[in-house]
Amino acid sequence: MTHDFDDAHALDDRSPLALDDLAAFAGFDVAELREWVACGLIDPLDPSSGDWRFEARTLVVVRRAARLNPVDIMRGASG
Repeated sequence: MTHDFDDAHALDDRSPLALDDLAAFAGFDVAELREWVACGLIDPLDPSSGDWRFEARTLVVVRRAARLNPVDIMRGASG
């Protein structure tokens, strides 16, 4: 499934994003976002669920964090 800006523009917090969709919209691999969850950078709505879903605003967080230096991202996760 491909996503474009029109898809992302239509998001709101009433429609949680699946992990696959979050990765596609943000331009990341699912494995990378799983690492971000493990580090506490982003939080799924129900971490114990096998089918992670995220608030739509998590897309903004991921896109902003992607512009940071990876060292800055990890510094934020640890402190």
